[in-house]
Amino acid sequence: MHYLTACLLFKDSAWYLDEWIRFHLKVGFDHLYLYDNDSSDDYESVIRPFVRRGKVTLHNWPGVGQQMNVFQNCLDTYRGSARWIAFIDDDEFLFPAEKDNLQEILPEYEQHAGLAVCWLLFGSNGHRTRPAGFVTENYLRRANWIDNHVKCIVDPSKVTAPKVAAHAFHCIGDARIVDENHCAITGPFSEKPSASVVCINHYLVKSYEEMCQRRQRLQVEGRAPLHSIAQWEIFDRDYNTAEDLRIQRFTRAMKQRPFFARLNPLSFLRQNGGR
Repeated sequence: MHYLTACLLFKDSAWYLDEWIRFHLKVGFDHLYLYDNDSSDDYESVIRPFVRRGKVTLHNWPGVGQQMNVFQNCLDTYRGSARWIAFIDDDEFLFPAEKDNLQEILPEYEQHAGLAVCWLLFGSNGHRTRPAGFVTENYLRRANWIDNHVKCIVDPSKVTAPKVAAHAFHCIGDARIVDENHCAITGPFSEKPSASVVCINHYLVKSYEEMCQRRQRLQVEGRAPLHSIAQWEIFDRDYNTAEDLRIQRFTRAMKQRPFFARLNPLSFLRQNGGR
């Protein structure tokens, strides 16, 4: 049984997957369940080295609006082989606020159905075009508040189905998902947002170029974008007001060449603009 795993539904995210996979393996994930949703880019060449090493299981899952179906499939398929499953997106990076490994933290929550982690919303950091290097090293500024939206790390033996995408799940009996302070959460929001134990850096804007590319396509549920690019530019002003460098200790460690070479030596060049 894997102790800590993650479920990711992605589409046309090849540029970001290498960093996303490496980062989460670095902070304590044992295995990652990835579901491709009709990608047109070369995601397989990025993922293949991790599949070969037994770190990633890749599923192909076509169709529009498949997020809830994918999450249900992941729960049903891996209920007996994963102690924890985190449901996060390819622009979200989950890590311990102070500890070195998430597996040092999760035993404190094993009596619960899951741990809900609050968003930290990161902006463009002033980038107009996509910069070379890691997402986690290029975007250092976020909103000066902790968002009340949560993402969940669940015990699949204590939940039956997703309730609000990855933000809330149906629990079995009197089991409850709690926040980092052990307060029960029944929906997608935390009444008292905090990020002193576990963080999710949500890089939902990135550069202006990437924001336009991403916000002009359908949402994962198959709906049209909720906000215009102009509205996103307004959001971005608020998402650049506070510097948060807590993730950088993992990024620095991940950029060490030996770590790259163990998995895929070509990635170091690709992620660092050819250097």
